[in-house]
Amino acid sequence: AMDMHRIHVVDGDGIRQLTLTEGKRLFGYPDTYKLDVPVKEGYDLLGNSVCVPVIKAVAKVLLSNLKKKYEKN
Repeated sequence: AMDMHRIHVVDGDGIRQLTLTEGKRLFGYPDTYKLDVPVKEGYDLLGNSVCVPVIKAVAKVLLSNLKKKYEKN
């Protein structure tokens, strides 16, 4: 699990914590995806999530390699 509440970014003259919206974007969730939970629980949920675009890219490569392997046979 990742500690989302510990991720901070430089913003102007200071450092601030990522918002839940920024966290959702970081993990590839659309802005329309709703987390109807308190902020702390939202950070916990994102920390236990997977990065959707990364999983999609890995799956695409795996499927492509499997397809090539079985086309040879």
